Amino acid sequence: MLDNVLMIYEEELFADGLERLLKEKNPSINYKKCLMYEDLEMVLSNNTFDIIFITKNKNFDISYICPLIRKHNPQCKIVLLARAFPPNDMKKFLEYSVNGLICKKYSTEKIRNIVGLLLMGENYYPSEILPYGKTDFISPQQRKIVECLRKGYSNKQIAYEVGIAESTVKVHMTSIMRKLNCTNRVQVIQKVLEQGLIEYE
Repeated sequence: MLDNVLMIYEEELFADGLERLLKEKNPSINYKKCLMYEDLEMVLSNNTFDIIFITKNKNFDISYICPLIRKHNPQCKIVLLARAFPPNDMKKFLEYSVNGLICKKYSTEKIRNIVGLLLMGENYYPSEILPYGKTDFISPQQRKIVECLRKGYSNKQIAYEVGIAESTVKVHMTSIMRKLNCTNRVQVIQKVLEQGLIEYE
């Protein structure tokens, strides 16, 4: 579980809401907030973060902020939160190795599930990102789950095989279906085989 979190924000209300969600997932989380660009370099240079959430606004400059983050925290995950992700932005986000994209219009429950995955070290990309050439949107852990699916395992069997809780399997399944734009397990298996994410036997 990722423990050290930074929120670079412009909206206090959303930053507070995210803090509540994060602390619900992990009460001992170390959560810091930093106003967009204000004292950012100092905060980054004096702390090590596992994951950094950034609210994207009109002043957001990915070509400045991502290299700055990577300079001080090269291994941390970078997650963008925005009201929308225009198609012309998608490629740029991927070029800067952003690890997650969360739309602020998502339901609280959906954001809660995505945040849970991110805190477990997974990446999260919406299904719209597939046309932009993202091939690692399914994590190694999720590939194991899909491999178990192909073998016909139930959620309980998958949990035992992969070594995670059954509730975590359900969260992963929801994420996998959303990423692949599928509505059931059969469609998931067909798509991952078509895309070469797992192999035919």
